[in-house]
Amino acid sequence: MNTFVSQLLRGSKQYGVSTLRHMMAKPQKILLAFDFDHTILDGNSDVQVQKLHNGPLPDAVTKLYSGRDWNHYMAAVFDLLHRQNISAEDIRQNILSLSLVSGMKELFDHLRQDIFEVIIISDANYQFIDWHLRENQFDEFIAQIYSNPAKFDENGKLNLEFYHRQNWCDLCSKNLCKGSVLEKHVAQRKSSGTSYSRIFYIGDGNNDYCPSLRLAEKDCVFPRIGYALHRRIQENTSKVKAQVVPWKTASTIMEAVTSST
Repeated sequence: MNTFVSQLLRGSKQYGVSTLRHMMAKPQKILLAFDFDHTILDGNSDVQVQKLHNGPLPDAVTKLYSGRDWNHYMAAVFDLLHRQNISAEDIRQNILSLSLVSGMKELFDHLRQDIFEVIIISDANYQFIDWHLRENQFDEFIAQIYSNPAKFDENGKLNLEFYHRQNWCDLCSKNLCKGSVLEKHVAQRKSSGTSYSRIFYIGDGNNDYCPSLRLAEKDCVFPRIGYALHRRIQENTSKVKAQVVPWKTASTIMEAVTSST
C-alpha cells in the first residue's frame, strides 16, 4: 500500500472522513462536450440518409417536419427507407461517407489523455454516432453518448426513440434538452468523485445555445462560424458568461485545449 495512503488510513480518526476524502480526491479533469452533426462530422447525418430515397420525400413524411419535433419526421424517413428495401448496410455506408471536420481526428487523438473527458450530446441518434466513432477508433475513450436511442429490429428497420420527453426548455427540441443533460452529467460525475477544472462545449446549432448559457466564466463555448449557434451568441453576447471561441476547423479547438493544460 502507498505510504501516504496507509498513513492517512491509520490516522483516519484524527483527520475525519470528509478531510480524508478531500486529501485523496481525484485530480480535476477538463470536460469536452461535443455536438455531432456539423461539429464532429462535416455534414448532417439525418440529411445525408435521406439521399438514399429516390426522389423527393412524399407529403405524408414532409408534413411531419418540425423544428422542435424532428424525431417523428426522421422515424417516418426510416420507415420509408425500410419499405424501399434499403438495408442496414446501405445506411451504414451512406452515413460513413460523411467526412470528419478538418482537424477533428488530430484533436480526438490528443484528447485520449487522462486529463480530458469527452462526451457527445447530439440530437442525431446513437446508431449513427456509434458507427462513426468505431470507424475512426474514437469509441474506446468517449465517456458517454447522450443521443436518441436507435436500433435495427429483426426486419432490418431502424427504430428511433426520444432520448427523453421534456417540457421545461423552449430553446431545445422536445426530445432532448442539451443543457439539462450537460448539468446532470456534471452532477453525476461529481457525486462519484470527478470534478472539472473547465468545461468546453463545441457545437453549431440552435439547440447548442441552451448548454452554452449554463457555462461559467472559466468555461469556454466554441460556436462553429457561419452556423446558427454562432449567430445566436453574436445576438446575445451579454447572456453568455463563458469565453467564446468561434471556429472553422478543429485546429482552433486544439489550440485552446493545448493552451489550457
